[in-house]
Amino acid sequence: MKMLIRLAVVAAIGLSSTAAHAQIEDRLRQGVQDRDRPAFQAVGVRLGSFLVYPAVDLSVVFDDNLFADNTNTDDFFFRVSPSVQVESNFPRHALNFQADLNNDTYFDQSSEDRTEFGVRSTGRLDIVDALSFRGDVQFEERREDRGSPDAVGAAADPVEFSRFRGTGELAYRPGRGRISVGGTYTELDFDDVPLVGGGFQNNDDRDRSLYSVFGRLGYEVSPGYEVFAVGLYGQTDYDDAVDDNGVNRDSDIYTIEGGTRFEISNVIAGEVAAGYTSEDFDDPTLVTVDGISANADVEWYVTRLTTILFGAQRRAQETTITGFNSLGAPAVSSGFLNTVIDFGVDHELMRNVILSAGFRYDRRDYQGIVREDNTYEADVRAVYLLNRNLSIAAEYRYEERNSTTNTEDFDRNFVGLTLRAQL
Repeated sequence: MKMLIRLAVVAAIGLSSTAAHAQIEDRLRQGVQDRDRPAFQAVGVRLGSFLVYPAVDLSVVFDDNLFADNTNTDDFFFRVSPSVQVESNFPRHALNFQADLNNDTYFDQSSEDRTEFGVRSTGRLDIVDALSFRGDVQFEERREDRGSPDAVGAAADPVEFSRFRGTGELAYRPGRGRISVGGTYTELDFDDVPLVGGGFQNNDDRDRSLYSVFGRLGYEVSPGYEVFAVGLYGQTDYDDAVDDNGVNRDSDIYTIEGGTRFEISNVIAGEVAAGYTSEDFDDPTLVTVDGISANADVEWYVTRLTTILFGAQRRAQETTITGFNSLGAPAVSSGFLNTVIDFGVDHELMRNVILSAGFRYDRRDYQGIVREDNTYEADVRAVYLLNRNLSIAAEYRYEERNSTTNTEDFDRNFVGLTLRAQL
């Protein structure tokens, strides 16, 4: 359809105006955050066939409830975040690298000081025009957020963990068809953590490996519209045969969905899908986590200066928390159905001033225990681009969790100011 329209335009007003119209369409498809700003973009450092983009963020942040509990302990912290991205400039194929480090130093609560880092490499091998292979390998050392439901409430320090993840995907595009198959391997390793008042919390029973294979079959029914089906099978294998509660948490995961990808008049683009997901556990005492699954990612280009973003996801997730069942007896949760809805707005106030606002709703319906968590997050952010090397950002974020387990309720405010330097 687009080709017929372009041919008609050529016949009527000439090739040059058609090219101009196509360029306008391409610009309209870009979100505010994705738009090129040549006067304010890093130029990088050329290294052979690669471009290197180093950067560092210096931030001061105030957190009015850093333990995410009812004590409302507040503190400031200073964050230093150097990072580097390396992008290839090959005529075919692609190979990219990135690394980041975060160092947080608290003014009063030194137990919360942390250093985290991550490294990642992505690549694409163009085998033939219609066939390609993509790979993604990453490793990171992080700390569990105090607000995580899986975090140990009596821990003297945040829980440290490492994560390795590798993904490979083979994609084939015969004409209007879209076929892809791949697999993912993830390994999680949690460190033991000291407890308030003495002793240690054993976290070895949280260490696990996750294996999954997936496939996607799609067909472009018309330009800009594709229907597809996706399927996933995975296994979770815990390092310990049973956890500290004597439960075997190994499981099998199944997900199947159908959906559509669309572009509507260069104004709205995205994809939506829905289906069914189930996680079955080897231990018969653990309740199966299953239900409707969904995934949505949509962008609305309201004008060239404003973009509205919408996202939604519903998945079965694992957990190791404990609680009480409907009879009031102690019990362990097998997992939870996680529903997440995201809404965001980006607005280009001026060429070098970007305003953003966002809202997130996160619901966790735990299985095997009587508990439901509803978490709300809202944030606003303003970025002032001084030049291609310097920018300043100010941000405010509010987080609130309402749980049927009253001791898990909290609210939290963050205020931050960041100076970014880049080449």
